[in-house]
Amino acid sequence: MSFDFGSGDVALPLGNYSGTVKASVGSLTMCAPESLGVRISASAGFGSNDFGPGFTEVNGAWQSSNYGSAESRADLTVSTSFGSLHMSRCS
Repeated sequence: MSFDFGSGDVALPLGNYSGTVKASVGSLTMCAPESLGVRISASAGFGSNDFGPGFTEVNGAWQSSNYGSAESRADLTVSTSFGSLHMSRCS
């Protein structure tokens, strides 16, 4: 799966998948269900990355606390050029 955004909001679905998400200008806000294990390799050109509670950096990638035990997992590479990434759990 591959997505290319200017900016926006993304709610990740349950399931096992990997993919690439690119955002050029603006803020990209992503959220994931509590039961989804998430691993994100993130890079920001002129911006920042913000990972909410329950995400820790492991070997250069950000990983949810349940990644190792989750039945559904998402492995994503996320890049932002002139913007920021905000990652959290969906409420």
